Amino acid sequence: LGINALVGIIAPPIWGVLADKLQSRHRVFIVTFTCAAIASLLVPVSAYIKIAGVILSTAFIPLLNFFRLPSQSLLDATSVAASEVVPGMEYSDVRMWLSIGFTIMSFAYSPLINVFGV
Repeated sequence: LGINALVGIIAPPIWGVLADKLQSRHRVFIVTFTCAAIASLLVPVSAYIKIAGVILSTAFIPLLNFFRLPSQSLLDATSVAASEVVPGMEYSDVRMWLSIGFTIMSFAYSPLINVFGV
């Protein structure tokens, strides 16, 4: 848990600097999101490895957070930038709908987890 907290402190600024250097939050978001998706697939798969599978899966969790946490920061930064460009769009409205969507999907996932499992 301590390593995950450390990754949460270090990773977003690293990816933010990279986005500034490349002058594209969009490209860096795609990279972080794709790598997070791959890492999230590796966590459960690695647990089935006979030798040191559990250790390997716990190593993948900080790796997953190295990509997952910055992708959320980049998405927030892009939302702020979009709300400044689009006339009549308020960032607070965007955040509200993101929160509502998250809440609805959280409730929708529960029945799916009961049917298909984790």
